[in-house]
Amino acid sequence: MRLPRLLNDMKTEKQLFTQLNKAELEAALHQVFIYHAIDNRGALASTRQADAVAAQIADVAWRFIQGEEDETDVTAVAIDLGQRGLTVLTGAALMRTLGEMGLGGDTAVFLRLNTFQLLFLEKLAAARELEQQRIQERSQTALQRALHTQLEQQIDRHEAQTRYNHALNNILLLNAHLSQTDNEKSLIDAAVSGICQALDLSSVTLYTISETTQRWTIHTTTVDHPQPGEEIEPDTLSQLQTALRQDGEVVRFYQTEEGEDGLAVAVLLRGGGRLLGALVAHSSNVADVDREAYIILLRTFSQNLAALWRNLYLRQETEGRTHELEILYGRYIDQLWRTDQSALQARLQNNELHLERPSTISPISDEKDNLPLKIGDRVFGQIHLPGLEDLAADDRDYVRAIVREMGNALNNTRALQTAHAYSNQTSRLFETGRRISEAKDETDVYRALIAFAQDADLADMALILIADHADPDYLISPIIWDRADGLREAGNRFSRDKYTFSDQLTRNAPFLLENGQKDTRLDEATRHLFANFDYRAAALLPIAVENEWLGTLALIRREARPFTDEVLRPFQSLTNQASAILANQQLLRQTETLYQLGRSLTQTITRDDALGIAVGEVARYTGADQCRFVLYDMRSGKGIIAAETAGSSVSRTIELPMLGDTIFNRLNKEQQPLLLSENTSDISAETVRRHALQFGAKASLLLPATSQQELIGYLAIDSQRGERPFTQANIIFAQTVVEMLTTQLENIKLFDEALQRAQELITLNQIQSNIARVLSIEKLAYIVYEQIGRLLDNTIFLLARYDAQTGVYQPILTIVEGQPVEIPKRTLKPDDLLCQFMHQEQHLSLNGAAPLMKIEQLPNLEHPSQSGLWVPMWQENAPAGLISVQSYNARAYNENDVQLLRSIAIQTSLALANAELFEHIQQQNEELRELDQLKTQFLANMSHELRTPLNSIIGFSRVILKGIDGPVTPEQAEDLNSIFSNGHHLLSLINEILDMAKIEAGKMNLAFTQVDVVELSQNVHKTVEGLIDAEKVELIWQVPDELPAIEADPMRFRQILLNLLSNAAKYTETGQIQFAIRPEGDQIHIMVRDTGIGIAPEDYDRVFTPFEQVDNSNTRTTDGTGLGLPITRRLVEMHNGRIYFESELNIGTTFHLFLPVQQDMAADNPLSAKLQTAQLNIPVNQP
Repeated sequence: MRLPRLLNDMKTEKQLFTQLNKAELEAALHQVFIYHAIDNRGALASTRQADAVAAQIADVAWRFIQGEEDETDVTAVAIDLGQRGLTVLTGAALMRTLGEMGLGGDTAVFLRLNTFQLLFLEKLAAARELEQQRIQERSQTALQRALHTQLEQQIDRHEAQTRYNHALNNILLLNAHLSQTDNEKSLIDAAVSGICQALDLSSVTLYTISETTQRWTIHTTTVDHPQPGEEIEPDTLSQLQTALRQDGEVVRFYQTEEGEDGLAVAVLLRGGGRLLGALVAHSSNVADVDREAYIILLRTFSQNLAALWRNLYLRQETEGRTHELEILYGRYIDQLWRTDQSALQARLQNNELHLERPSTISPISDEKDNLPLKIGDRVFGQIHLPGLEDLAADDRDYVRAIVREMGNALNNTRALQTAHAYSNQTSRLFETGRRISEAKDETDVYRALIAFAQDADLADMALILIADHADPDYLISPIIWDRADGLREAGNRFSRDKYTFSDQLTRNAPFLLENGQKDTRLDEATRHLFANFDYRAAALLPIAVENEWLGTLALIRREARPFTDEVLRPFQSLTNQASAILANQQLLRQTETLYQLGRSLTQTITRDDALGIAVGEVARYTGADQCRFVLYDMRSGKGIIAAETAGSSVSRTIELPMLGDTIFNRLNKEQQPLLLSENTSDISAETVRRHALQFGAKASLLLPATSQQELIGYLAIDSQRGERPFTQANIIFAQTVVEMLTTQLENIKLFDEALQRAQELITLNQIQSNIARVLSIEKLAYIVYEQIGRLLDNTIFLLARYDAQTGVYQPILTIVEGQPVEIPKRTLKPDDLLCQFMHQEQHLSLNGAAPLMKIEQLPNLEHPSQSGLWVPMWQENAPAGLISVQSYNARAYNENDVQLLRSIAIQTSLALANAELFEHIQQQNEELRELDQLKTQFLANMSHELRTPLNSIIGFSRVILKGIDGPVTPEQAEDLNSIFSNGHHLLSLINEILDMAKIEAGKMNLAFTQVDVVELSQNVHKTVEGLIDAEKVELIWQVPDELPAIEADPMRFRQILLNLLSNAAKYTETGQIQFAIRPEGDQIHIMVRDTGIGIAPEDYDRVFTPFEQVDNSNTRTTDGTGLGLPITRRLVEMHNGRIYFESELNIGTTFHLFLPVQQDMAADNPLSAKLQTAQLNIPVNQP
């Protein structure tokens, strides 16, 4: 009874897996995958993939356990799922589910299932590690792309700056050319076409407005339609009307017919308080980075064009007056030629005829000795002739006639001199305007203005006053001319605190003085200065543009004779033109400075370098006593002095609060410059002291720095003497620097974050790789501790496991300041804070005062922890433990650190699960090895116990049948034949089972020798003839007489042939069985063909599976264990051969066997090597 039960167990253990409901298995795997879907990445992150994953794993496990698929197939599936995102944690859970699906028991099938689990997890872990390496490579590639993008942005900015400089140079050349134009049409035409080419614009149109009708018309344009003189389009008219209501400039964006972004800029042209016209430019190729620069260039050009246009008006007006005087002078000459005679008498004194201008002029009177000098009825002078009344009447008439002629002559001479003066002034005005337009620097502009004043001969001194760039509290005169000493450069310096009148110079209106020594509008020091140099009258003409004071032209006389508006008009025209040129030069210098600063900033890779360069450049450009940058830290809620030019170490320790601070709130809300001084009334004195006065400043200008509409800090320009450094130009420059600095700080932040993230990913990948290889829980805990220390402060480290079902909390490793601490395990109650924390699945960043930190504070600590991170570990939708790091520093961790520790916790939870699973599987394997050894020992014992009596039974039955012990009756002979036959059959079954056990245990040894194939096949032929019914089955034997001997184990070779032929005989009741052998190269080809029942295609995979038969039904007509063909295949493979079959149902089956003539023992036969080197030390007793 033991033997049939054993055979049945061995036969059915293979069916244990196949008897399961495959749908139930897939459903269980599906449910596990759903629980773990959030842990996966890529294509498997969606739970919709659960069906496919469960079916794929169930199918490969099904086939592997049946022997239909091998390690290669399992590896392919594991690699595919690993690359698609399946994590090892999920894979471990799926394998654990396979082990729990009713497959328990001490069977060989369960051992193969465990092999599948280990193999799948091993290959999955390798695939995930390879995928992590790919992720790391992609991260590095992404970082390189980010760096490349930043480089491209820098190149774009450089190219934009280059385009700007090129356009600015073109405009300066255009201005120089326009300054030489002597008529309005040429000026306007050249200006419109020139600016269109210089800025590469789509079109430029200049419009004029009628002073009477206020209607706009086209003056000059670069487009074909509309033509000059026509009225403008409604859109342009609306734009110009808007410009009139606003600041004289309007920018409009629109869409062209081709779908491109268009930009229209309208700028009004004003000169001398008069509206001259408007310039409208259209462009469809201005990049976003060039728009602001493009608008600035167009605005500057328009201002210069207005000044040149105004100068032409003045010149035309002067030429017109000169022409009128020339006409009058011609009429006078004509009258002289038509007069018969004319006499003129002068005063004779000391034998010389000369005219003397008296020091004092007596008023015209009606004394009898005075004769008036008149033109018509207008009296313009008189002649005093003592004794006139004593002359005769004719003489008096003669004298009066001479006086009349003298009046006409003097008036004509005066008119001629005035005409020549106007003509000379026009020429000098034009020449000076040309020199100003062609000036290369501000000194050339100053020289041109002083030269014009010198040639005009209207003042005794002329000088330029400007602010000292090095110290705005002083004025300097870079060039001076006076009648006595001539031209001098690098003149005096004037303290603006001493000469307080100097503040009046910054006004945009002329300031006239009749007597500077007595004018009460001047301060005492200035009046004293006038008195020391004996100066009286003065005209102070500002050089300013857009309310920005650039300097002052001062004209000074020794006489108390004020300058008239008519005299000053040419000077004002020149100062207006000089203002535009100086503004252009200042803009060019500022642009070049900003360009160099931009290059320096873009080359910085640290925040401190960028801040240091920015504050230093602002301090140098503005001449401020100090510049500093306050950077706000949102985490600490305070601002710090991140950079300053003074280099004070004390300032770096100053902290400025954010919460409730007036300065922070105003800058964040208004995002406009804020001026602080002792006179600031709307801000408390303490706030002013905190942000300005404590740094030694009397006034500070705060410029906010914002990123994405959020205040990140401010730039402070400190002045120890007042508000003078805070000019409009300096403010604009500083604001531009702040914008550039903010952009670079953002780039540096992004760059640092990218580097940090890349480093974190690399470190996380290394951590994952390091802990994934460890299967010892204790060693794993130490590795996690060491790896976390690479990224976080792990002064106090805790790694613990937790069983959600029992509530047992067991610390695996606790380390304080590098020393391990033993912490006993305990059972947590539901109301314990730690238990609630782990069940909430939330990671926490806590300070020392948090309840959890206080309750879980480790005992006997010298210093309590001030901050900590607590991250739970979850497995299969349940808490499984926690990781915590703590520090004595209250600000040791941020939100990014929490995410880092969470990622490490996920990997650690996975590694712990793998280690626990490995320990469990190792334990099960050890148990299975013991069971398998017992099974093998049992089979060995049974073989001994069964074969000895079987041999006796077979032998004695044969003896009795031969009649040695006496005659037997026919009935006894029939029974003895049955005993003899069944005994042989049972012995063959036992031998097959033992052979299969030897093969699986790797204990099947082959004795290779030279085998005569012809002779061996003849022996087999005799045996096979006894297995078939010759009347029903025809045996066709096709073995040539000459065949090469092969290297084989003769006993096993014979077993292979008998197994194939006996199998054919078993399934062929009628028909043919064909056996053929033929040589093929270095192999022999053996073929066994039958016309038996055949094999259905769905049963192909079962042919070589142990304990499987094509017909497993209870009504089958053949007996056997299902081991013949599996043993045959294994033996063929051990001979380095191969076997396959062809079959059709109800037609027959053909087996093909190929064996090498010579055995290559060094050949790479993985299966043979594996079978011959197996380490299962299971003793098998030989019969």
